[in-house]
Amino acid sequence: MALLWAVWRFFANPGVLVLISIASCIGIREGARILFAEETAGTSWLFTLLSIFLFVFGLVAFDFTAAALTLMFVCLFPLGLMILSPVEDLERLLKLQARGLLGLAYLSLLPLFACHLLDLAHGLTWFLALLAFVFTGDTFAYLVGWRFGRKLLLPSISPEKTQEGSVGGLVGSV
Repeated sequence: MALLWAVWRFFANPGVLVLISIASCIGIREGARILFAEETAGTSWLFTLLSIFLFVFGLVAFDFTAAALTLMFVCLFPLGLMILSPVEDLERLLKLQARGLLGLAYLSLLPLFACHLLDLAHGLTWFLALLAFVFTGDTFAYLVGWRFGRKLLLPSISPEKTQEGSVGGLVGSV
């Protein structure tokens, strides 16, 4: 938070946008590594490059063009999957496509909307409120899961997360 405040103090909204963009690009790359860990490197890089392109273009032209690019991603990603890693099993291909599209929404579009909060009146205040909600939800999820957690949520993905912790995070965010 101190880094965010310092960047805003000295560089205003453009500095905050650069900071968010760097963090988003790193998040997209790491998310691609997690989403496509079992696949070829080409699949992960295809997702990374298309997602970063969509994110950056959405910062510059947030209108009908961004929606058209999202549609283009929806069409290009499955085509790229078929070219880069030929899949004989249709079910596996559909799972890859679903991971890619959900990853796109989570890793590219949500940070893009957070960046456009800065365009609103009192945009930095809205952005900081968003961060406060996220931090509060994460803290509540951790504390409730640590104290009351019994039932594991998805042990294969995150062995420490519990159902009680996820409910605590939801309550903490509200």
